[in-house]
Amino acid sequence: MSLHKARWLLFFDVITLFRPEMIAKPHFTPASNRIAMLQNYLLTTFRSLRKSKLYTSVNTIGLAIGITAFMTIVIYISQELSYDRFFKDHERIYRATLKSYKNGELSDQNASNWIPLGSVAKTSLAEVEHSTRFFKSNIVLSKYVKFILEGENEIPINSEKLMGTDSSFFKVFSFHFIKGNPDDFIASNSLVLPASKADELFGLEWRNAVPGSSKDPIGKSIAVRPSSDIAENFTIVGIIDDIPENSHLIAEGIYHSSVFETPMHLVWGAAGAEFYTYIKVYPNTNLTTFQFKLNDLGKQYKQLTDQGYIQDFTLQPLADIYLDSNLRRELKPPGNRVVVYALFVVACLVLLLAWLNYINLTTVQSMERFKEVGLRKVIGARKIELIQQFLVSAFIVNAFSATISILLLIVALPFFNQYLGTNLELTIYQFGVPNTQLFWLLILVIYLLGAFISGIYPALALSSFNPVRALKGKLIPRMNWMGLSLRNGIMVFQFAISILLVAGTLTVLRQTNYMQSQSLGFDKEKMVVIENTFSNDTTFLDKMEYFKDQLAQQSFFTHVALSSSYPGQHTMSWHHAKVGTEDFKLFTLILVDHDFFDCYDIQLTAGRFFSKEFPSDRQNVIINEAGIQALGYASAEEAIQTKIKDQVHQRNVREIVGVAANHHHSSLHEEVEPIVYLLTDAEFYYNNTGSDQKASFNYNKEFITIKISQEKELSEAITTLQDTWKKSFANGDLHFFFLDDRYNQQYQSEVLFGKVFGMFSSLAILIASLGLIGFIAYSVRQRTKDIGIRKVLGASVANLWLTLSKDYIKLILIACVVALPIAYFLIQHWIDGFAYRTKLFWWLFAAPGVMVLVIALLSVSAQAIRAALANPVDSLRNE
Repeated sequence: MSLHKARWLLFFDVITLFRPEMIAKPHFTPASNRIAMLQNYLLTTFRSLRKSKLYTSVNTIGLAIGITAFMTIVIYISQELSYDRFFKDHERIYRATLKSYKNGELSDQNASNWIPLGSVAKTSLAEVEHSTRFFKSNIVLSKYVKFILEGENEIPINSEKLMGTDSSFFKVFSFHFIKGNPDDFIASNSLVLPASKADELFGLEWRNAVPGSSKDPIGKSIAVRPSSDIAENFTIVGIIDDIPENSHLIAEGIYHSSVFETPMHLVWGAAGAEFYTYIKVYPNTNLTTFQFKLNDLGKQYKQLTDQGYIQDFTLQPLADIYLDSNLRRELKPPGNRVVVYALFVVACLVLLLAWLNYINLTTVQSMERFKEVGLRKVIGARKIELIQQFLVSAFIVNAFSATISILLLIVALPFFNQYLGTNLELTIYQFGVPNTQLFWLLILVIYLLGAFISGIYPALALSSFNPVRALKGKLIPRMNWMGLSLRNGIMVFQFAISILLVAGTLTVLRQTNYMQSQSLGFDKEKMVVIENTFSNDTTFLDKMEYFKDQLAQQSFFTHVALSSSYPGQHTMSWHHAKVGTEDFKLFTLILVDHDFFDCYDIQLTAGRFFSKEFPSDRQNVIINEAGIQALGYASAEEAIQTKIKDQVHQRNVREIVGVAANHHHSSLHEEVEPIVYLLTDAEFYYNNTGSDQKASFNYNKEFITIKISQEKELSEAITTLQDTWKKSFANGDLHFFFLDDRYNQQYQSEVLFGKVFGMFSSLAILIASLGLIGFIAYSVRQRTKDIGIRKVLGASVANLWLTLSKDYIKLILIACVVALPIAYFLIQHWIDGFAYRTKLFWWLFAAPGVMVLVIALLSVSAQAIRAALANPVDSLRNE
């Protein structure tokens, strides 16, 4: 009797032992039977997992990385989508933006608006339940001021975060009052502080203070900049919770401004379009009709209407402002809804890759368990029991992965926050409010869904084997073909996703680097910008001259300049036209001193720059090349000594004495804008309640730019600068930044997108590589005897490597064919949104395919070379 026949006889003897009549049936109750069955499932699963350590490790780690990546992005996305949704009735609150059209073309668009709009809308339109207006106080105060509490305590405050509002502010925005009452916010100079500022001023005792006691902040008086010419006293009427991070509103103090109690607040054009207008409508308001009525109010601004301008007060839902708005004078740097959705797609793809890895590896691993399945079927196991067995295995592996992912989140989230500059926590936002329970519920859902999705196909495939063919070592041809087809399809999908993500990452990084490295038309290296705290002080000019003289004596510094703006910071916008025409164009207005152009190394195209030798320059202007083109001049030389006017203030007629070369005052997201430069002491006339009055802007000397010598060390220069500042402005704090850092902040969205995209693209490739390593390890083990025979017949290591690698090369080429056209379409669509963009070279699309191919071949090579170098006798001895 042959050995092969003896094995089968022994096998059928074992089968006979498991016939129903040979098995003593224990008296299990249904419950105890289910418990015993579950125990059997668990025992079998743990034995199988322990036996296949490589597959278990790959599956567990891959799923854990996938869940961690998915949850990290979901936490970030939930925060981005939660902005301003915590306000009561947020769905009925809208911001009225200002868009101006001339001859059908958009000439200006601002997040802020004209001062009368909110008041006129409230009294004229029945749909308005409440309206409110506010402005940032830096338009009347220096950038940094101080709150001084009755001579006892003082704290610095950024005047951009000090909001001057009307009395309806808290009727629109439902802030929670810890102390005081929103109904008391009526009198001018009433002040409401956030809790953190109250803590700085009063300590923590105020929180438990008895109303009316000495520790109670309500009713106390606070002075703002008492040493300046614009000293004001405020009365505290309330303390509110700090404004959450997920709000586009920023405030360290909210006061009722007296400007809303003067006739000015009803004059169209008065004080400029510097006021933010928010409207709360009644429920069930027809927004289309209301929008039409609101736009009709713009006709009351007769001066603009007569000049052919159309004012469009577009309504923005409060909850959409952060992600869907990118206008001039935004209160906070906006997010990007497209980026949010793109990251969500990436998160889903990474998680899907992890699940597909499990399916793929479990399916190939099943080839080692088909005899076990056949044996179970022969002894009477039902299909549903086999499915349950493999689903239990999937649930256990996913449980391990979910646990590891939670630990990874706890450990990795602080590093993630530091790397990306975020403040994410283990929470999901619901209705704008963080909800930790929702986070854990989502983890549970991902676990259950992942266990079912990743386990159902292997369970169905394994339970469908024909027991007779399985015990003979053969599978049903159709099932075998389906398994191979699915595995190859999964691998193509994984490679395609990896190629797509790598191509996107390379493009984002290249575009960001392109914008940050382009010639901007000015020098931003080793430039320090001081945010001036003394521009409103009557002694400022004397102190400034002393400061400049002191710096001139130091070899560290080459130039010092005053200006109302710096590159990367938006300033005023006015419309200008050539005298004799009414073709007004929007210009950025920058006030500068005589040293500005030399300090920033902006080149002269025609004419001359401002000079102290020409006192008449107080009535003259310099325009950049884009401005010359906008006004319709044929050349820069033609514009010299001609005159321009601004649209509103008819007495402001000025002569062009110079044309400056273009520079990118804003980021490379936009074309170079037309710019008008005036001296900081230029004479202005503005229309106030019907009469022309001379004025000067309080913020025309808001920034001091200092150019550091290229030969000097920054650290030594900064130390010298700090010492010189103390001598010149003894009581003033020094607030400064480096120009290149601040300018590059305009690309924060792209930098963040590139970092996140790159990070999770790497994770996707890692997950795909883990699956590939596991699959290759199985394939090599299955072909051990084939490799041994080939070696005996004289095959070289290179031939064996090529034999094992060619199938994967074919799959990667198919993935390239699938992924690269999609990548090109998506990348082209994204990059078209930039006014200045990098070229899409062929290597941007070839590199991802090569990178994925190299990673795959390295994975194949490690296993293939080990198998090729093995002794063929070991693989053939059992034959």
